[in-house]
Amino acid sequence: MATTFDVKTQGVDQLINRLMGFEKDAYKILRKDIKTAADLIGSSARGLLPSDYVVSGWGPWGAGQKDYLGSWARSSVKPGVRTRQVGGNRYVAGVVRMTNPGAVTYALIGKKDQSPLAREVVARYGDSYPRALGPAWTLHVERARNQIQAAIDAAAAKVR
Repeated sequence: MATTFDVKTQGVDQLINRLMGFEKDAYKILRKDIKTAADLIGSSARGLLPSDYVVSGWGPWGAGQKDYLGSWARSSVKPGVRTRQVGGNRYVAGVVRMTNPGAVTYALIGKKDQSPLAREVVARYGDSYPRALGPAWTLHVERARNQIQAAIDAAAAKVR
């Protein structure tokens, strides 16, 4: 299970279709630029993750990836790009994913369950969900959107 946050831009249907079909080099550059913009949120989220165990008694349990280790959690926060056609509109999204099970558990624990571990995590880190990704998105979404729009405008200028 991955926790994901998107920064969406719409109204670029013809440009993206043209880039995907005929201007593959420009499309690769656009994807790289969008990924860089999404990493504004990703790098902030990595900085907001606890660097050590979240609470005493949580890992290492010998369960492998379900353990929470700060370095594993931070390395699982990765930027990406998604383009989708929905209802006749093309959406371009800078995506930030958190894929480590321990990190995802930290981000979401306490939202639905009320186990002793969940209560301790909520008491220590609050009940804003998803932890780390949510606050990072709030802090940097406008700047990321502006950078994505600038990347789209630069790609459009290259193919005119």
